[in-house]
Amino acid sequence: LIAACATPSAGQTQTGDDQVVVIGAGYGRTGTDSLKLALEHLGVGPTHHMIEVFQSVGSGFSHVDAIAEAARLPPLSKERQDKLRFALTNYTVYHSTSDFPLCVFYRELMEMYPRAKVVLTVRDSADAWLASALSTIVFVSRAWLAPWPLPGMYVMGRVNPLFRRLSAMQRAVMGSVFFPNGVYDPDHLKAQYLQHIAEVTAAVPADRLLVFNVKEGWGPLVRFLGVPEPAEPFPNVNDKAGFMRRVVVLEILGWLHIIVPAALLAWLFTRARRWLRGAAPPAAGKKAN
Repeated sequence: LIAACATPSAGQTQTGDDQVVVIGAGYGRTGTDSLKLALEHLGVGPTHHMIEVFQSVGSGFSHVDAIAEAARLPPLSKERQDKLRFALTNYTVYHSTSDFPLCVFYRELMEMYPRAKVVLTVRDSADAWLASALSTIVFVSRAWLAPWPLPGMYVMGRVNPLFRRLSAMQRAVMGSVFFPNGVYDPDHLKAQYLQHIAEVTAAVPADRLLVFNVKEGWGPLVRFLGVPEPAEPFPNVNDKAGFMRRVVVLEILGWLHIIVPAALLAWLFTRARRWLRGAAPPAAGKKAN
């Protein structure tokens, strides 16, 4: 599939080495983690996903900065596309995307990679998506905006240099989707999810689009991509319990950013008091030893 997309169309100069061949346009909590693993199993990976963002801490987060900057640039502009291309090639050369943050840039990616196909993952209903999102990705995203309900992550996103950059990207991309004007409104979230589906289905030509529920398994996906169906079961991952385990780890790391400095300050304060008492002159009427 990558080779099929490597032949440039008119005006295109990209090669198969940097081609994105599948664009995941679905919001998080629509089976995007399962889609990532499925695409990689079919040979169209690596697949960019929010998990990749967290795993790239050691890279210096330059591609995360690029995504944040892209969100602030005009839609479909060359400057925005340049930032996205950097994000897709700087840390790892990706051949597909799934999940946030890149799902919100599906229009730019379609223009950048005109032979790429678009997979719009969806849930059984908007209510099912909302219930899942409120207790997972929306819950976590609030940590980048306010100190409650995850004070550890909130503090880490402001004092840790790397996580401060991650927080900036989250606010620029997901904040605009989930919390317009900084307001938390579940009714807006449901309407936004439905609006996104409507916009994608209207913007993407029918021959380039698959509206896909991961419960359908391999069939629709392999037919759409024109590849053989694997013998292995379709991946079913990223349940709520697994997601929340990762949140607990991040919150513990965040609390370390609170407890360690507080403990250090308390120790320094205690040492300073002892030093001052030892340095003070003896009280009047008392003889020094």
